[in-house]
Formats: sequence, C-alpha cells, structure tokens
Amino acid sequence: MRIKTRLLIYIGIWALSLAGLLGWLAHKQWHEYASNRRAVEDVERAGLALKVFEMVSRERGPTNAMLGSAKPAPIIQVQALATARANSEVAVARLRVSMQQLPEPERAEQLGALNRLNNNLTQARYRVDALIAKPVAERNGNDLDTAVAGMIAIATQASPIATRLAQPVERYGTDLNDAIVAARAAAELREQAGQLGSQFTRALVRHEALTAESSAAVERITGHIDVIRGGVINRTTRCCDSPSVTAAMANMDKQYFGAGLGLVDNLRHSWQRNEFPTLTTGEFAARYVPTMDSILQLRDSLLQAATQKALTNSVTARDNLIRLALLAVALFVLLIAPVILFGYRLLDTLTVSADIIKALAGGQLETTIPAPKRQDEIGDVMQAIAVLRDNSVARRNLESEREALIAELHQAATTDYLTGILNRRAFVPLASLTLAQTRRRNGSCCVALLDIDHFKQVNDTWGHDVGDAVIRAVSDRCRVNLRNSDIFARYGGEEFILLLTDTDMAKALQTLERIRQDIAASGLTKIGDKTINLTISIGFSCLHEQAYTLEKMISQADLQLYKAKKQGRNQVAGSSAHEPFLPSSVRGPDDET
Repeated sequence: MRIKTRLLIYIGIWALSLAGLLGWLAHKQWHEYASNRRAVEDVERAGLALKVFEMVSRERGPTNAMLGSAKPAPIIQVQALATARANSEVAVARLRVSMQQLPEPERAEQLGALNRLNNNLTQARYRVDALIAKPVAERNGNDLDTAVAGMIAIATQASPIATRLAQPVERYGTDLNDAIVAARAAAELREQAGQLGSQFTRALVRHEALTAESSAAVERITGHIDVIRGGVINRTTRCCDSPSVTAAMANMDKQYFGAGLGLVDNLRHSWQRNEFPTLTTGEFAARYVPTMDSILQLRDSLLQAATQKALTNSVTARDNLIRLALLAVALFVLLIAPVILFGYRLLDTLTVSADIIKALAGGQLETTIPAPKRQDEIGDVMQAIAVLRDNSVARRNLESEREALIAELHQAATTDYLTGILNRRAFVPLASLTLAQTRRRNGSCCVALLDIDHFKQVNDTWGHDVGDAVIRAVSDRCRVNLRNSDIFARYGGEEFILLLTDTDMAKALQTLERIRQDIAASGLTKIGDKTINLTISIGFSCLHEQAYTLEKMISQADLQLYKAKKQGRNQVAGSSAHEPFLPSSVRGPDDET
C-alpha cells in the first residue's frame, strides 16, 4: 500500500469518526432547533384558534343586546353587532390560512371542523336576525332561548378546535404546555362567563322571572367558573411569574370576579325577591361584557408568555447550532494543519511526480509539470521529468509528421490532382468491390465512360490552362448530377468513368442524359468575354450475363462510347443484357467530326 494511501486512510478514519460524532450532535441540535421553530408556529396557531373561540363568544354580547331592543334598534347596537360579526369572520379566515400549514390528514380534518363551525354560525345568525326583525312583543321565550342556545352552541363547537390545535404544544416542555393550557382555560373561563350572562337574556327581554332551567344553568355555570378559575391559577403559578401575567391575574380578580359577578349576584337577588330588574339587555351587556375583557387580557398575557418561551428556546437552539458548526470547522482545521505542516511537501511531491510519470508513459504529453520552488533534490526530479516530457513531445511530433506525410502520399496516389475526384487507380478496387456486392444481392448497376468532344481543339486553341479549367468544370457538373452512392473518377485525359449503383438501364439513361444536357447547356469557362461551350459523349453498359465483371462492363461501355462518337457525338449510347443499345439522341452540329 502506498505511503500516501495509508496516511489518507488514517486521516479518513479520524475524520469520519469526528464527523460522525459532530453529525450526531448537529442532528440532535438541528432537531431541537426545528422543534422550537414549530413550537412558535403551534403557539401562534393555538392563539388564532382561541381568537376564534373568543370572537364567536363575544358576538353573543351585541346579539343579546339586539334581541332585547325595540325596533328600530339603536344605531350603536346595530354597529356593534356588525363589528362583532366581522371580527368573527376575520378570525375564522386567519385560522383557515394557518391551518393550511398542517400536515395531512390533520389539515383536512381541522378545516372540515372549521367549515362546519362557519356554516352553523351562519344558520345561528339567520335565526337571530329573524327574531330581531320582529317586534319585541312577538319574540316569545322559547324562540329567544333557541336563538341564545344556538349562539352558545357555536362557541361550544369552537372549543374542541382550539383544544385540538393546542395539543401539539404539550410535547415542547412543561412550562410551555402549562402556559398554553392556562391560556386555553382562560378562554374557556371567558366563554362560561359569557354563557352566564346569556342566561338572563330571556328574562330581561320579557321582564319576567328566571325559568327553572335558566336558574339551574346559572348555578351550574357558576360552579364551572369557580373550577376553571382554580385551574388557571394553578397552571399560571407553575409556569408564568412575569409581572404582566401577575398584573393580568389581579385585574381579572378585580374586574370580573369583583364587578362582573357582583352585577350577576345583584340580578339574581332581585329575582329571588320577585323583583324584576329594570335593566335592558343592552344596558346589561354594556356593564357586564367589559368586565370579561380582563379574562381575555389574562389569556393574551399567557399566550405572549408562551410565545416568548418558544422564541427564546428557538434562539438558544439556533445559537447552539452555530457554536457546534464553528467547533466543527475549528476541529477540521486543526486536523488538516499537521498534514500541511509536516507531510504535505514530501508526500504531495512524491505523488505528483508519480502521476506525471504515469501520464507521460500513457501518452499524455500535455501534462503540466510544476516549476520547482527550490533548487534541491525535488527540484532536480521535476527538471528531469520536464526533459523527459520534452523529448517525448519531440518524438511524437516526428511521428505525427510521418503519419501526415503517409496520408498525403495516399491522397496523392488515389485522388486526381486536377479535379479532386478519384483517379483510375482508386476507382478500380472500389468499383470492383461495389460490383461484387451488387451481384451477391442480385442488384443492378451500370458503368459509364464520359469523353469531352473536341477537347484537343481546346488545348490547341486556348492552351492547356483553359483545357484544365474545362476538365474541372465538367467534373463539377457531373458531381452535381450524381448521388453520394455513385462512384465517379477521372479515367485519363478528358475521359471520366462512373459507376451508377442500384440503377437499371432506364434510370442510367435518364441520369446520363441529364448530365449530357447540363454540360451542353453550361458555359464551362470563359476567355475574356467569350464563353466556351462544349459537349460530351457517353457510353455505358449495365450488369448482365455477358458483362458481369468490371473489366467487361468497362469494355462494353468503351464500345458504346465509340458508337456515340461515331454517330456524331453529344449523345448517350448504352447496351442491355440482350442486345447492344444505341438510343436516338441529339446529334451535334454538322461540322463536328
């Protein structure tokens, strides 16, 4: 095993052990941080649920006042009821938005419960509005009891929602749990206080004595209030000793348990003496409802204390996570430092040298060789490697030049220097191979010879440079009219040869006739303002029993070329499998020979 490998293994084991320990600590700390962040959200959501509980309970105050008011009701009472209903709707909407963050299936369950509460609230309001629309004298006791009970049922329905949304806070610690439970108990205390006041609505509206059912309900609710108050005090004492909570508790004792319950006791004593109170429902609500605000102040103080505890815990967990991250960075820096100080230069240089030598041996001659920083043994090794690399590069360049020369010679041996197409030497083996493949699959092909008519006159009249230009032009026009699969070559002098693959006699005649016409109609080159127009003669032979080799097909094509020349040039002549073929064609001018 290599030295550097062993060292890296030792460092890796150490690093992984340390990383595992730090990762475990970081996971626990992150889990605590995330848990505290969720606690803040859960406390906020519980507060929104308690707000819904409060608002639907608060709505009963102006509702009871309107139930006891003559038509038309005072504008201040109408506005109070509208404001209370709007506040309830806002509270429900805010809670609905917060519920969207709950996981499934809890989200669907809680949203369903909230929607049912909202629907029942709409129906309860409808019953209340129907009673308010009647004169006071027509509002009988049973209808009033039903309307009041309907509004109480809404608050009763809101209570489980608040309870369910407050439950997740219980897992975040005793102090936080006690604060939320105390806040929820304060909200329930306010609801019971509201229900207590609602029991007097019928008697105050109709100026009659309390019914037996209402008297029993007052006794029962008063007992509940005492029990809930004791729970609030117990929980508050255990979790929250802040001045704001203590002040809110004292204010509740003074306002509600002093003034509010004092008003209730006075009314009860009046009915016990068979004296009907002269208060209206509106007057009673104006004196009684404000005292219940002290209960809500206590609830809000408890929620604020719970939120502050959750935020404090979240900040503490975040700070611990940051400290752990800084500790991890410091430990890794201290781990790497000894390697850098004591082993880096020797081991790294040894490794780099080995990698460079292997790369050079593998032909990677572009490998960069670091310049030596010091004139010592390591620097000498690097300089020696650089010399080795330069020698290898020089040898590779010589090999590349030799290969390029060989390729150039091969190109010159197989390509016509004048036209850039294949020469005769390259055509014969390629065409022979193609012909053999065609015979094996019973295909068809044709060989054609093309000759420029009266080419000698061009050389004699304008010189060989113009003749070369004509040959290049004819080559270019032929290539334009041929397929990629056809084989085209210069056969010698002004003659060209081509092999038309997968072509029968009719198609060959069509292709060759197109080439002939194209060249006849084209100006092959210019001498000053004069355009030189020339024609070609073509002879071709198709694969058949008598012409099944390349030599025989070329011989047949040459014979047909001779016939084409003999019959006047500027035409195509060919042979088929059964008879020589000399098609009718356009003859050249009468003066051609």
